[in-house]
Amino acid sequence: MYLRFVFILVVLGYGTPKDTVAQDDLSSWTTIQLNYNITEQWSLSLRPIMRHRDNLGAYNNTSIDFSVGYKLNKVFSASLLNRHFFIPDTPDREFIFLDLKAKQTLSPQWTLQHLLRYHFANNINDRIDPDFLRYQPKLVFGLKSHTKLFAMLDPFYRLTNPSSLAGARYELGYDRALRKGLGINLQYWYQKGYGNTPITTSHFIIVNLRKTFSNKTTDSTKG
Repeated sequence: MYLRFVFILVVLGYGTPKDTVAQDDLSSWTTIQLNYNITEQWSLSLRPIMRHRDNLGAYNNTSIDFSVGYKLNKVFSASLLNRHFFIPDTPDREFIFLDLKAKQTLSPQWTLQHLLRYHFANNINDRIDPDFLRYQPKLVFGLKSHTKLFAMLDPFYRLTNPSSLAGARYELGYDRALRKGLGINLQYWYQKGYGNTPITTSHFIIVNLRKTFSNKTTDSTKG
């Protein structure tokens, strides 16, 4: 079942539909994520992201994520995230993400995570960006207590006219808890755009270093 799931991701990711937007570029996201667990249920996160494009040779933009998370129980959680872009020579841009999450334990080593995201474009500075609905299944394999591998599918369904599947990301990742409260996450994305959409076809390298702090009344997080 699990190998079949990964195989489907690979086949979907590297198929070549006729309406795929042709582009070959390597981009990167370099991020530092600061998490704060207020209580067992409530958390805050701050995450600046620096992006490079043109095969890592040119600076693209910087954004800052600020999110509030709520954990209902061991299975269900939700978060509200604001992403504000600072783009050179262009007015700022902003998105708001509303996420609903669920986690399903398949075995001691395998976990299937679900994320349903409403991707809302907050059209500041007279920008007109599309809104999307995104469903992200994520299959996680625990190598050791502090190390995980994962594969994720992230399709973008455009809600604003014209409504259609605009693109998708196919993601592979490695996550490691380095020490108490500190961890690193490395990912490779293959992104495909379909039809006449703003989503381009390209490759991404993601490097995220995170630090988690906890209120003294809550348990510390292992990375």
